[in-house]
Amino acid sequence: VRTLKWNGREIRNAMQTALALAESDAQDENSERITISEKHMRAVVKMSRGFRDYIKNASAVEGFEDTLNEAEDSDDESD
Repeated sequence: VRTLKWNGREIRNAMQTALALAESDAQDENSERITISEKHMRAVVKMSRGFRDYIKNASAVEGFEDTLNEAEDSDDESD
């Protein structure tokens, strides 16, 4: 997590996803206590990297070429 260069929006989304995973685990365990653990954060990082790799390798859809280029430019700034 320390090597990631996420912006504020990405951090907020990651934390909300980790919280949702923790809530699901707590519900499965019939626990009222919700704890975000390293397991949840690792899962979020893995999903994020997978999505980033997917976007980098995606083919542009006709008429939306600029959208992919903007996503790549934004990702380059955060690497």
